[in-house]
Amino acid sequence: MSNFKVGSHDTGWLDASNPIKADKNALASGLSVDQAIAKAKQTEGAEIVVVKSDGKASVHALSVEDSFWDEGKKVLISELDRDPAKKQDLGKTPLAIDDNIANAFSGQGAFLVDAKNQTTYLGDDVDQTNAGTKLKDADAFLSNPTREKVDAAYAIARDAGNERHVDKTVARNALDQLQRNYRQSDGPAQDVALLKPGEARSKVEGLIGELKTVAGQESQRVAELRTQLSERTDKWQADLKDPTQKLNSAVNAWNQANERETQAVSKGWYNLREARMPNVHQLENSLEQAKGHASRSRQQLDGAIQGRINAEGRVNDLERLPREADGHLEQASRLKSENRGMHMQIKTYVGLTLSQVESERRGVERSLQRSEGDLSDERNKPNRPTGGGGSHTTDPFAGGGSISKPNHTTDPFAGGGSKPNHTTDPFAGGNNSSPPPGGWRDEGRVNDLDRQVSRLRRDRDELRSRENSLESVNSRLMFTQDIDQLSMMFYNLDPIDRVALNAYKERHDGNKRAISQQERAASDKRSRYNNEIGSARNNLAHATVNEDSARSAFTQAEGRVGNLSGQLQDLNANARPDSHAAVKPAATTYQKAVEHKEATVGGDAPLTVTRDKARAKVDGINREYQGDKQDLESNIANVQQSLHSEAQQKISTVRNQVAR
Repeated sequence: MSNFKVGSHDTGWLDASNPIKADKNALASGLSVDQAIAKAKQTEGAEIVVVKSDGKASVHALSVEDSFWDEGKKVLISELDRDPAKKQDLGKTPLAIDDNIANAFSGQGAFLVDAKNQTTYLGDDVDQTNAGTKLKDADAFLSNPTREKVDAAYAIARDAGNERHVDKTVARNALDQLQRNYRQSDGPAQDVALLKPGEARSKVEGLIGELKTVAGQESQRVAELRTQLSERTDKWQADLKDPTQKLNSAVNAWNQANERETQAVSKGWYNLREARMPNVHQLENSLEQAKGHASRSRQQLDGAIQGRINAEGRVNDLERLPREADGHLEQASRLKSENRGMHMQIKTYVGLTLSQVESERRGVERSLQRSEGDLSDERNKPNRPTGGGGSHTTDPFAGGGSISKPNHTTDPFAGGGSKPNHTTDPFAGGNNSSPPPGGWRDEGRVNDLDRQVSRLRRDRDELRSRENSLESVNSRLMFTQDIDQLSMMFYNLDPIDRVALNAYKERHDGNKRAISQQERAASDKRSRYNNEIGSARNNLAHATVNEDSARSAFTQAEGRVGNLSGQLQDLNANARPDSHAAVKPAATTYQKAVEHKEATVGGDAPLTVTRDKARAKVDGINREYQGDKQDLESNIANVQQSLHSEAQQKISTVRNQVAR
């Protein structure tokens, strides 16, 4: 179905509501908005111009569907309901267009061209659309603008009465891009070129020309400075080549000589110490080995101690099991004793309750006997005589039983005079018989006594039943103490007694389960103790032997360390002087090695002087280059900052001009 409802036309009372229908098949498509509106105006009747998200538009015919006859209704913008209020004057604005009509055509916006070729932008919410919402919808077409999208935005803004809004928005977006990076101006230039000729376009295009000049200046000046930096870097590398080679050669020569001289000094010192303290190096090696052995023995001893502690802990844990088992059995014994005493508790409860129930039953029987007697007496009384004013079938105020109108001028309770007679029945008409000695029978009291007797009989029967059930339990208690058997009788008891005695049963069963758990726990712990205590004691004995052995080994190792340390101290204390005949040659050799090292690689040695001069030469070249490099990089940053500030100032000026 190509036609579908998009609104209605209803002038109110006595007028049918006519649907407004649109043709899904477009009269024309792929047009700009202005072309589509022009096409709609060339077509008879009213049309909807639907704008797609890409800014291209299509034209769809509108029609008013008649009801029973040709009413000649037309789609006119002058009759369009634009008032957000719920109640409207349908005589003035009978035309209603559905909201979100553009969505029905998969579009982003829609225009209505009426039968008189008047045009209006509808918006998503027709009766809420105003100039502000129209401009907001226009802005939606200006992200990533194209020629068609800008034309669509112009059309919507023109309908809102502010076509220049598009110029400002596109210009502002272009200025935002330039502010982020004024060097990349191609994109903003393409966007601004989509605008109609005017102040905003000319201002931004002029700014882009100026920014390109600034960017060119920056590029040229920065390129010149970078060229200078590159040339300075090339010169630094060339200047550094020969001095670096000389420095590397001097450092290598010094390092080789230093290593050779250090070995000679170290060898001379070794021989000198050996001459002063014969076998000192061998003794020191032995002492180091003894210390390492003592350290390992200490670790073995610590491990053996920990093993013995663990074994002792396991034995202690197992030794606690028999005591814990005894504790479980004691708890089980206490629960068994409690269960045995529970029979007496049940017997006491039943006895006391039975006595109380018997007493209550006798009291009820006495009350029942009295009530039955009272009921019998009341029933044996004569009925009250009827007739006259005492008849309940006639007017209670009648004089002799005949029906007459009441006399409001006399006392209605008068017995025949003008004052009431309190010695006679006020309701007696003409029957003046006196009541019997026991009085007349009172039917109300008979009914009350009858209900009371029924209730007392029920109470008596219930108490007898409860008494009988308690008697049966009490009799059974004389022959058995098995609470499980007794509990079978609890079901026949009164609910009160059943709940009370079941509480004993539940406690008895809970105790039985707890007894089973306690006895099982005791059995498990005794079984574990019997199964594991032997091996645990053997492990403890083995761990104790290992600890003793490790302690002995450690003591021996510590003793050897002490012995060797004493020998080394004695050797150091009794070292032979350098003047000793056996020491003098070694002392002389060592002194010459030290002096030779100082002469070869010392601070004033030729090798050291040559190395330090070469290093100073290289350091000077590096310092000079780093200073020049820092100056050139600072100049580059200054140029960029200066031109960037100039560009931002130009952008800010144009932004203020466009915003006006």
